[in-house]
Amino acid sequence: MATTTILDELPDEFRDRVTLSEGRLFIARSLQGEPFMLSFLSLAERRGINENDIIWEEDRALSRRMKNSVELSSDSAMLGYAKQLLRDAYDLRASDIHLVDTGPQLIIQLRRMNLIRDHATLPGDTGRALLRVLFNTMGQDGRGEFTPHSRMDARIVNRKYLPPDVYSVRIHTEPIAAVDADNGMGTYMALRLLYDSIIVEGTLTERLKMLGYPAREAAKIRFLTQRTGMFLIAGAMGSGKSTVLKHIMEGQAQEYPEKNYLTHEDPPEYPMRNVKQVIIGSDRSDANKGLLRTDLNVLMQGEIRDAETAQAALDETLAGHSVLGTIHALDAFEIVTRLRNMLMSAEGNIGDPLDTLCNYKVLTGLIYQRLLPTLCEHCKVSLTEYLSRPDKAERAHILPADVEKRLISVVRDLSHVHVRGPGCEHCRNLGFSGRTLAVEVVVTDERLLSLIKDGRQEEARKYWKESLGGRSYVDHAIDGISAGILDPAMTERELGAPLNIDKAIESLNELGD
Repeated sequence: MATTTILDELPDEFRDRVTLSEGRLFIARSLQGEPFMLSFLSLAERRGINENDIIWEEDRALSRRMKNSVELSSDSAMLGYAKQLLRDAYDLRASDIHLVDTGPQLIIQLRRMNLIRDHATLPGDTGRALLRVLFNTMGQDGRGEFTPHSRMDARIVNRKYLPPDVYSVRIHTEPIAAVDADNGMGTYMALRLLYDSIIVEGTLTERLKMLGYPAREAAKIRFLTQRTGMFLIAGAMGSGKSTVLKHIMEGQAQEYPEKNYLTHEDPPEYPMRNVKQVIIGSDRSDANKGLLRTDLNVLMQGEIRDAETAQAALDETLAGHSVLGTIHALDAFEIVTRLRNMLMSAEGNIGDPLDTLCNYKVLTGLIYQRLLPTLCEHCKVSLTEYLSRPDKAERAHILPADVEKRLISVVRDLSHVHVRGPGCEHCRNLGFSGRTLAVEVVVTDERLLSLIKDGRQEEARKYWKESLGGRSYVDHAIDGISAGILDPAMTERELGAPLNIDKAIESLNELGD
């Protein structure tokens, strides 16, 4: 079992005098003079536990705290703990909660600004009781009772369990290897908090700009919504695809209320004003057929995840409707490849789906986006100041030499570039205070799709950038770095691509020639 907390770095003789709770380290005062604690506290800082989150307690008080963390035997006490866990995640604006049953203990971690941080640990039996309460008591729509070491899904939708502005919590469990468990098996439970607190209103263009879309890309999406045909949004898990779709649908419904707007979801993730949200249910095939009888104008297909969903979206498009949805793909151009592969396996498919897809009246737009953490304005450090520091090890921790080299190759003026600071009360010691989008929006035309159909994707990309003025998600991320909004190293990690990716690809192509 690879998942660990900072507590696993402790020698055995210290483990009864250190505990992790609500993102804070509680340490017995009797350990203050131990030489090991210097390296341990340094490691804790690298794991995201700030000095303000380290509490030194008298041994007796700490012993009571650790005992209380075990005494959650009653259902009501465990339910209260589970509700408080959701509240803690909400207060910290976490997007996900990870609970990992390793056998002897349950590790609780929060994902904040896409950074995973240790939050708490519970004894194994107590932790497994927490998993049962979350799934059986608080969860709904689950298929059966919670079974350890199983793959299961459920949702928390009852408002009495949810923090303010959280619409629902999505639950998914997976069986995992756990070498310290008696039977060698454990459970990983992931909770995704779906917030309904993004206060974005107004026209579609205004909504997109407030969500982080550059003005030019927002205008392109508005253009796509005024056409029949299909456009899809791709991005990594947690990149804001569903949030953008929600506001595209609401924005259209607000501006053009005379049209009929439907979503097709399993299940609906966010409430949408003036939009009919169709619940797919257990019979997806029947639900897809029912769409043809709903007299719709605009359809949000939700996630296109298999051949049946892809075929339904294409059928609605060919029927003359506007269709939008999400799909998992590596970038905007890879959407076509992903969609083609799904359609190739569709029941009754004859021929190459590209013959139908590569028509600019059918596939109108390809969108890709990434959510990037923005620097805290109160504690960020200018690059000029940072590079003047003599401690090279400290510098390499925040800005590795290879990232610095790539940064210099793509940003001409470094005077406004900043890097992540030490953290402060304003950013809750993260160094980051929000998130913004890096996007690419491709409005298709006949030439572009013809190149894709012929398998000349790199030529299509070059045509898009040079002839159509396209800008990639990496280009937009570099703009954010140049403006001092994004940290270079963190941005590169979140992009999953080097900042100089275009030059790197050109160099590889030249080697191939």
